[in-house]
Amino acid sequence: MPQRSLNNLRSFQIVCAFLSLFAVVAVSGCGGSDIEKMPVFSASGNLTMDGKPFGPATLRFVPSETARSFVAVADAGGKLSDFTTYKKGDGAPAGTYKVAVYSSGGTSAPIPAIYEDEKNTPLTVIISDITGDDANTLTIDLDSKAGKPSPNSTMRGFTAKDFEAAKGGITD
Repeated sequence: MPQRSLNNLRSFQIVCAFLSLFAVVAVSGCGGSDIEKMPVFSASGNLTMDGKPFGPATLRFVPSETARSFVAVADAGGKLSDFTTYKKGDGAPAGTYKVAVYSSGGTSAPIPAIYEDEKNTPLTVIISDITGDDANTLTIDLDSKAGKPSPNSTMRGFTAKDFEAAKGGITD
């Protein structure tokens, strides 16, 4: 077989191998609908800074165990709502979570940068597998003296892409 044909055959084989590998990785990483859904539980509460209502803000709850992350929002009065894991407002899986808080703009005070750091935030909450009135009522209190304010506390480092990833394919 001429050298040129061998080179073309090798190139074709390499391309096929790459495409096959890509297809396997893509299919294995796209199991969004095949993910076993964890049960979710209702939650509510308030976000405060130094004991006073704080908002608007977006919160991301990062699991310490094998639970899924979820998001919630705080309105201008600090009321927490829309706890979202799979579908908007569906609730939160039971577990222990670190809480990262990102200003949604319009707040009267900047958020200390430590609260925007998902790995080092001192905030933690526990979501229990209980239902009923007042189940999982959270009070999350920020301390304005917890460190330097974030240089850009409006969703610093938390892009629209991150929000979509945090939602994990949530639909309205």
